Formats: sequence, C-alpha cells, structure tokens
Amino acid sequence: MAAVTVSPLRQRGEILFLAVSTAVILLVAAGMIALKKGKTEGAKHLKGYQISGISDLTGNNQGIFTDLYTAALDIEYYHQTNHPAWPAVTQLMGDKIAPFLKDELWQSRGRLDWREQPTGTDAALVNTKAYVGKSTNSADAGSFLVLFEHYHSSDGTYYLAGGKERSYTIWFKNNTFDLPATITEGTLVQNGWKEVVSYTGKDQRKELNR
Repeated sequence: MAAVTVSPLRQRGEILFLAVSTAVILLVAAGMIALKKGKTEGAKHLKGYQISGISDLTGNNQGIFTDLYTAALDIEYYHQTNHPAWPAVTQLMGDKIAPFLKDELWQSRGRLDWREQPTGTDAALVNTKAYVGKSTNSADAGSFLVLFEHYHSSDGTYYLAGGKERSYTIWFKNNTFDLPATITEGTLVQNGWKEVVSYTGKDQRKELNR
C-alpha cells in the first residue's frame, strides 16, 4: 500500500500566523510582568515617611508641590552663584517665583505664609537652609517645607551628601503645624512631616531601579 503525504494548501501562511501569534503573546506577557514588577518595586522603595507627589497629593497641594519643586532649582542656583547668601522670601516674591508670589493663585491655594527658617545645623563647610510655608487654611492646602543641604570642601568645591542626587528635599504636613527646634530630615520625620517624592517620568524609573 503506497503512502501519500498531503501538504497544507497554505503551509507558509500558517507558519507565519503561528510565529506572529507567539510573538504577540510573549510581548503581552512581558509587558504584564514588567508592570507588576514596577508596582511592587514602587511600593518597596516608597519609605514609611515618604509620600508620592502624584498619587498622594491632590488639588492645591499637588500644584504647590510642583511649583516648589521648580522654585527649589532657582533658589539653589542663586545660592551657588552668590555663596554663601540665600535669596530672601521677599526677593522670591519680587522675582514672581511661585509658590512664594502672593497672586490670585496663592490666594486660592491656602494663602501659605512663607518664611526663612533657621535649621540650627549650619557649620563652616555645611550649608543648610529651610523655607517654610505655613497654611492659613488647612481646608485649602497643607503646609510645606523645602530643606537644602550640601557641603563645601576647604577649597570651596560644592558637593552633595553621599548617595543624594539633589541638594533639597520637600516636606508636607496637613492640619497641624509643628517644627522641631533643629531642622533635619530625621527631626522632621519625628514631628510627623512627610517627604514628598516626585515619582514621575525619569525620576520614577530611576527611583524604582535603585
């Protein structure tokens, strides 16, 4: 009895369809794994005293944080070019830098009372500075604090503390307002302040991949 092999009419097309289907399945699976991994790592790296500037702050507080994040760059630049001076709050207002500027937006965002706050930790080679915005209406917004800290070597070289990517941290507190006598990251945590972390774009990927 003779054996006869019957080939599919569209064998080539079927193989191509199978290859494409397999590739799509692999890509979808890889994407779901990466998404799950990103969420898990994000939760792991957000410490107990930290909150997300995107998911944990809302409304006016999120807007104030965004403005303050940008203003901190201007403040740091001024200090670097005018060392050891720091810009006064009145100067920031005069330069129309939000959130220090008392305009209509400031009126609707809790009317934060901004002032420079001594940190009590300044030394010859250590530069620290704090700007505090106390909310006058906690229903509209909470209170904010931006803390600068960096170092200068004996020859005047500017550098950051080990492991830090920027010279400042931004802190948030709602309802109550308590400031420690000496302002450091540790004492702020002890007094219930929360460090606001910008988990967006490159910052988020960089934080999650540490």
